[in-house]
Amino acid sequence: EELLAEILKSEFPKDVVDHTMRCNQEAQKALMHLDIDPGDHAFLGDILDPQNDGFITVLELVDGLKRLRGETRRSDVITIDLMVRSLQERVDDIWKWSHHAMLDTENPEPVR
Repeated sequence: EELLAEILKSEFPKDVVDHTMRCNQEAQKALMHLDIDPGDHAFLGDILDPQNDGFITVLELVDGLKRLRGETRRSDVITIDLMVRSLQERVDDIWKWSHHAMLDTENPEPVR
């Protein structure tokens, strides 16, 4: 149990993934056996680092590789499109709220 917790906390620089994908034929073969598109191999470090902090955790590695397996389906693309639209609506709402809040602080109503 402690060993598992220690493994799950592990992370490594995404540069290590990028270097491994460029230089290690065994790693490239392993990805091919996992049915991961060779076109994704060169971008694996970026794909597996969703926070863009330069590090990849073990869970991000496992989850990312699992999601990359197999052919892209139309449903995958549509799901992502719907998620992006939802996020865009939230960003728009936040922008409108912050814009109105800023205007309210610049032009406060007079106190009576």
